[in-house]
Amino acid sequence: MDDANTVIEVGQNLTGTPTYVITEIFLNFDTSSIPDDATITAVTLRLRLAFDLSTTDFIMRARERDWGDTLEAADWASVYTDTLLATLDSAGLAGSYNSFVSQAAFIAAVNKTGRTRFFIHSSLQESNTAPTGLEFVDFRANEDINGTPPQLDVTYSVPEAPLAPATSQPAIAISHSVAAY
Repeated sequence: MDDANTVIEVGQNLTGTPTYVITEIFLNFDTSSIPDDATITAVTLRLRLAFDLSTTDFIMRARERDWGDTLEAADWASVYTDTLLATLDSAGLAGSYNSFVSQAAFIAAVNKTGRTRFFIHSSLQESNTAPTGLEFVDFRANEDINGTPPQLDVTYSVPEAPLAPATSQPAIAISHSVAAY
């Protein structure tokens, strides 16, 4: 994503026979604030739709990929062997936030000590299906002026602190003395 862009795009686009463009989304979220002893129970990736001009529907697939602090050419290699984390069908996208359907593997992919990184690609790209037209969707990016950045919702619980052991207090004995004068 170019810093000047307010959208991120996934899919493919026929720009002229036989030329076409394939786009993927690489995302990372700072998840280091999740406590080390937390048990993650659910993860949901949510993206806000900007544009859907696609003439062909496809499945977006989020896959685990720790691409580091910068993207390199190697980050696009062998993309379909990485662990599938979540999917979203481009058919019927809402103009608001759209939630990817998470796989069980997404929970294990959350990095509690740093950044959780992954990428999103098109099922048509994975099946090596050449585009016949517009086959991409755009989502709002972090730089979007509307304040609708990508979201990673992580649900977790932390163990309760053990109760302090009960301290026994000495029994208070009250006695009365009667003295005769």
